[in-house]
Amino acid sequence: MTKPAPAWEKMFEALVHYKEQYGHCKVPKRWPENPKLGRWVNSQRTAWNKGRLSDTRRERLDALGFVLGKTD
Repeated sequence: MTKPAPAWEKMFEALVHYKEQYGHCKVPKRWPENPKLGRWVNSQRTAWNKGRLSDTRRERLDALGFVLGKTD
């Protein structure tokens, strides 16, 4: 198993804190409090939709309650 990328881990932890505060993982794409987190969440969803998100990352996000598919 490869070691997780530090940048991905940092953003995942930010998402964990967001969920603790707001009770969900639906970070707005342009969230003013942490614009990087909003962009990261969107990029994770895009990677999933294009089949580019690893199973491990998908499982971790799913376990957190992150909606990976398209969110209309």
